[in-house]
Amino acid sequence: MKTLILALVALILGQCLELKRLLKPASAALHKFCLLKSPESAYSELYKGIVCAASLEYGTHRLELLKWSGLLHLVVVSGSHLHLLKSQFQLISLGLKKLLIFFCHSILFTKTSVELPQKFSIFCLSSFLIFYALVCKLDPPIVRALFGLGVAALTPRLSLGWSGAHQACYASLLGGLVFPEFKFSLSYQLSCMASLAISMKAISASSQQLLLSLILAPLLMPLGGLSWVSLPMNLILGPLIGGILFPISLISFIFKGFTPLSDFIWSLLLLALESLKTESITSSNPSTFQVFGLIYCIGAHIIWIKGQKMHEL
Repeated sequence: MKTLILALVALILGQCLELKRLLKPASAALHKFCLLKSPESAYSELYKGIVCAASLEYGTHRLELLKWSGLLHLVVVSGSHLHLLKSQFQLISLGLKKLLIFFCHSILFTKTSVELPQKFSIFCLSSFLIFYALVCKLDPPIVRALFGLGVAALTPRLSLGWSGAHQACYASLLGGLVFPEFKFSLSYQLSCMASLAISMKAISASSQQLLLSLILAPLLMPLGGLSWVSLPMNLILGPLIGGILFPISLISFIFKGFTPLSDFIWSLLLLALESLKTESITSSNPSTFQVFGLIYCIGAHIIWIKGQKMHEL
């Protein structure tokens, strides 16, 4: 019954109220403001992409380099950035709370426990994430991640009893109902499949990345988005881009003094990708379909072996 009510509300927001059309003016204004605040740098285009969800200029060498490495989804705003912002927001809130307690103890000489109402904390976090989604012009992957976080938060509060895979499926469905124009969006489809893969708890980070590549491969294959380096690049550089480069680039929008540091990190990343691509023998590179076949074959065998081991335990 609760699931039907959620679906009905989503349907009303999407079909009757046309939510995206209502939010479009505010989203366009916030996105423009974000672009104007981008640091003045040789990497300005990349700053706008990773923070504001601006599209990289088609046909540029940097775009081709990121597509070849399989890291493009991390350099333009993705759902993982929203999850990272949620974690950072919670860490900052915890730090401010501890600072306030220290102030009360040291300055006011009063021992008091600072506890914000849970509903107020949830409201602040939700408002912050929705604000960032508007800044990113409500891009499909951001919207999908926003619904994923919302469903994850509602599941225990409404006693829905949904597993991780159920949450991923229902979040994709609700997002599609509220924003029906996303149903043919490849980026939304990729985001949905990625969240489904992540919900399947893998044994290790390498297994998780392999499973993710295996599930996304059929959607990426028509775009030529599969390369023999994609898997190791995402496994090694993915956490560094998401955990270091994105936060520092975001801080550079607010504190321009961080721009030289983030410029240096961007230069190192591009230099590493350039050197790897230069050393590869382009004439003997396998086709996208051959790469897909290799990933599918190896991935299926590894997942099956790990599944057998878990079954034996």
